[in-house]
Amino acid sequence: MRRRRVPAGPVLGVVLAATLFAAAPGRAQGGSCAECCKLPCIEAQIWEAKYMKGFYQRLAAIPGLTQEEYERRELDAKQLSSVMSRLYLGVNPSCKWDTPDPRDPTAWRARFTGTGFSVREQGGIEEWDLTLKVDPETCALTHPRAAEVLPTITPCEGIGRATLAHEQKHIDDCLARRKRGGGPLTPAQNARDEVAGYEAELKVLAQLRLAAAAPCMKESCETTQPQFDRASRLFETDIRLLLGIDKKPVSKSPLKRKPKGNGR
Repeated sequence: MRRRRVPAGPVLGVVLAATLFAAAPGRAQGGSCAECCKLPCIEAQIWEAKYMKGFYQRLAAIPGLTQEEYERRELDAKQLSSVMSRLYLGVNPSCKWDTPDPRDPTAWRARFTGTGFSVREQGGIEEWDLTLKVDPETCALTHPRAAEVLPTITPCEGIGRATLAHEQKHIDDCLARRKRGGGPLTPAQNARDEVAGYEAELKVLAQLRLAAAAPCMKESCETTQPQFDRASRLFETDIRLLLGIDKKPVSKSPLKRKPKGNGR
C-alpha cells in the first residue's frame, strides 16, 4: 500500500466493531497491528468490547434473570453492535476480514474445517459466525483449530489474539470453578463471566491501540483516508492525546465534550 506523509499536528483516528467483509484482493490480513491503517480496526474492537461489557454488567444486575431472557437480550445487543459496525466502520479496506467467498462452499469449508465457523448471506451482506466457544464440561474450546485460524483472518493478528485472551479467561475461570467443585452457571453468573472476558480482551486491545497510533504521527493511509477521517469525526479520538503528547484536550478537540455512550 502506498503511503503519504501527513502534516505535523494532531491526527485523528477511530472506529467501531469490525464488520466482516471479504478481504480486498492482494491484501493479506492477519499481519501486524502496529501501523496507522489498523487504528480504526482496533478502535472498532475496543468500542464493541466496551459496549458488550457494559451490556453484560447491566444484565447481571437484573433480579431473577432467566435463561430465555438472557438469550433474548444478548441477541438484541449483538445485532445492535453489528448494525453500528456497518454504520461507523463502513467498507474501510484496511479493516476487512480475510473470509472466503461464501458462494464457494468448497473453498470456505475446506479452509475452515474443524473451526465451527459458519456463514449466511442476508440482503447481500455476508454474516459470518466466527464465535469461539468454551465447553463448560471440559473447560476447553469446542473447536481448538478455530484458535489457530482466527488470528490469520482478522484485520491484524492482534485483534484475533485479543479474542483468544477473552476465551482464555473463560477457560481459566472454568478450571478454577471445577477445582472448587462449582456447578453450572446461572444466567447472572454467566453475564459476570462475560464481563471478565471482555476486561481481558480490552487489556490486549489497549496495547494494540498504542502500537497502531504511534505511526499515525508520521504517516497515514492514502487509499483509506476518507474512511479514516470519517471515523475520526465519529469516534472523537485524538491521537496526540492518546499517546500522551498533549496532556489535555485543546479547546477545539472533540474530547473536550463530555463522552456519551457505554464506557466512553
